Amino acid sequence: MTTWHTESDSTQTAADLRARIYFTQELATMITAPERNGASGEWFAHPHSVSVPQVIAVEETDSLQPGLLAYEVTWEWMDTSGNTTPGTSVRLYTLAMTNTAEGWKISDYTYEEYSRHS
Repeated sequence: MTTWHTESDSTQTAADLRARIYFTQELATMITAPERNGASGEWFAHPHSVSVPQVIAVEETDSLQPGLLAYEVTWEWMDTSGNTTPGTSVRLYTLAMTNTAEGWKISDYTYEEYSRHS
């Protein structure tokens, strides 16, 4: 959900569309690409790049209820020469999980985005 290909993805939602195999069928059908590109400055500052996420599980969070998982995600942008630049944001994802016939799937998710401090 945070691996973006700025050369081929027309929106950041393209990553969610690729991740649909991890979603319940109900959630997967709700994910649609916007008609208009909502990309911002960071996206345009890294043409021909791929975001490389670093994911850390958030544990021992009192606010989490059973069936919820939380992850902190940062990323670097890697260009076609292999050079990397740190991303400017941090996302805190909360995933609601459901046990389906195919195993555990994401039934809903939210995220909050913050500026990344060095």
